[in-house]
Amino acid sequence: MWVHYHHQPHLASSCNRMTPIKDLKGEDIENEKYQSIDFTGCNLKLTSFTDCKFISCNFTQALFDHTFFSGCHFSNCCLSGIDFSQAEIKKCKFTDTLINLAVFHQLKAGSNYELSKYDLKNCSFIRCDLTESTFSQCNLFKIEFLNSVLQKTVFNKCDLTQADLSTSDIEGCIFSDSIIAKTILGLKGFIQFGNSKGFILDQNPIN
Repeated sequence: MWVHYHHQPHLASSCNRMTPIKDLKGEDIENEKYQSIDFTGCNLKLTSFTDCKFISCNFTQALFDHTFFSGCHFSNCCLSGIDFSQAEIKKCKFTDTLINLAVFHQLKAGSNYELSKYDLKNCSFIRCDLTESTFSQCNLFKIEFLNSVLQKTVFNKCDLTQADLSTSDIEGCIFSDSIIAKTILGLKGFIQFGNSKGFILDQNPIN
């Protein structure tokens, strides 16, 4: 069964109880646990997080600028509308997290518009809402999107080789100039993908 997280009721109800945090500009942080922290407006320029846990945290309007996350776990967090072009994400896990309307891409050094490859392999998205988010030129080799909502999500020039979308809702999902090789879909996802390409299922197959 697919779990939909369009409203994130638990996170929304706890926002007023979150603790604002001061700027963490330029800090190297390891093995920290952040729970119910509001990062809104927090300056994370040149900040590095390694093996940290973020539980019920709000990153909306956080200031990412050469921000680095490695081996981190985001659980029941809000990353809605985030532009990850100034963040590097390595071996991170996202569970029960709202990441809709987000943009995953990376700009070439010194450019304001040219994209380079964004490496997200070894990351996973479990029971996340990625509705209308965009992945551009991302390496998604063997990545897991499990029990997640990928409605109207765009994959543009991405490598989805052996990626697992088998239990996710991909209705309206767009795969534009992306590598699809041994990419795993469930039956419903396979039908949704076929429908997006103009195919329809024969309701009266010949026995």
